[in-house]
Amino acid sequence: MASPQEQQQWISQAGLNALLRYAPQKAGLAELQKAAQDRFRESVQAGQSEGVLAQQAARQAVPATQAIFSSARQSGERGRDLVAPILSALSANSPFKAAAANESAAGAERLGQSESHALSDLQQRQVAAAELPAYTQSAANATLLKELQKLASKGSLLEASEGADKSAEVGKMRTEANRLAQQERSSERTAATSTANNQRSTSTSRTNSQETNATRREAAGGKGGVKPISATEQVKTGAYIAAARDLAKAGLEAGEGRGELVARLTKGRSAQSIGVNAAGQPIKEGEKAVQHHKLPAIPAYAPDARLSAALDEAEYGYVRPHFQHVLEQQGYSLKQLGLTPEPPNAQQLRQQQSEAQGIGKRRNG
Repeated sequence: MASPQEQQQWISQAGLNALLRYAPQKAGLAELQKAAQDRFRESVQAGQSEGVLAQQAARQAVPATQAIFSSARQSGERGRDLVAPILSALSANSPFKAAAANESAAGAERLGQSESHALSDLQQRQVAAAELPAYTQSAANATLLKELQKLASKGSLLEASEGADKSAEVGKMRTEANRLAQQERSSERTAATSTANNQRSTSTSRTNSQETNATRREAAGGKGGVKPISATEQVKTGAYIAAARDLAKAGLEAGEGRGELVARLTKGRSAQSIGVNAAGQPIKEGEKAVQHHKLPAIPAYAPDARLSAALDEAEYGYVRPHFQHVLEQQGYSLKQLGLTPEPPNAQQLRQQQSEAQGIGKRRNG
């Protein structure tokens, strides 16, 4: 069962992966929200400007309209002055004189009504123009609300997808760690059995016999007829193990367990770019990155004796007999790989180290 620290590290890694995967979509939603708010402000400002201009136009049209009707009345008066001598020469009972008087009165009334209607229309235009900003803002509010509701719905779906991906990835990490931990325990049991058999079968100093046998194998072409690996391949494999050992050391210093190291190193990681805030922490939703850190790619190491040897070197400083035996059966030489074999008192040292760690944990607790 994974420790709480391992589970927290899985959750942190899954959260980081989800951040890299979903950050562009969240940024897109934020841009859409900003665009909707910008359109809202532009609509309100346009309505206010249009209302002010319409009111000004209506007010400026009033004097011109009054001047037009004033000119029309003056023209009517001049016409009446022209026909006045002719009408006065007619008798009082003349039908033409009465008709002219009626027409003059009706024309003046129609002119007054037209002027009244025109001025009333201009007044209504001023009222409508004054109401235009409020109407425009109300319509813009309704539009903005609909757009934000749609974006909020998309954001909720995105959050749900991100949460599901986090849970799924943590589950995958847990399953893989359990599988690799079982494989590691099986290898350790096999190593313990092999060590016991070796101890029963020989009383010769292990250190001296390892050096002697290694020299003989190199001279005779390998142990038990095993064909030795070429020097070039030995150097290449040594560099491969050294790189895995350095990564494992860094993980152990960070508090990772061996099972978690196996899970991480066998999975590998592609190159990544992570945005961080001013405190140097990964940015959260809505935060703006002040800097981006590039994380180099980590190759996926095969879960074989080479990786186990690297983990032994990182954890103990030497390679345990089982993994040494497996490497030698494959044609490798610990000396050419740059690895250290297990010393005679290794089991005692591991026991002391385990007891010291137990005492330290009890004191810290």
